Amino acid sequence: MRGAKAQVVNLSETEQRGLEKLIKRHQVGQQIARRARIVLAAAHGQKNKEIAQTYQVTLDTVSLWRKRWVKLQDISLNDLSLA
Repeated sequence: MRGAKAQVVNLSETEQRGLEKLIKRHQVGQQIARRARIVLAAAHGQKNKEIAQTYQVTLDTVSLWRKRWVKLQDISLNDLSLA
């Protein structure tokens, strides 16, 4: 996985605001908030190494959440709903 080009993360304004709101919620688990921060940092152009150091996670974790976010963007928010 090392040496591979990082997955580019682009966020719509709605996605950006949603992730920022998620992070600020008081009852959101630390893992979920950390994942949201990773995605936001990636969208702001930070390199995997910087993100990993900032949030004290592995490079593999950063890469995983970049890739997962991009894959989820192809699914409508209504389809992602658990309701």
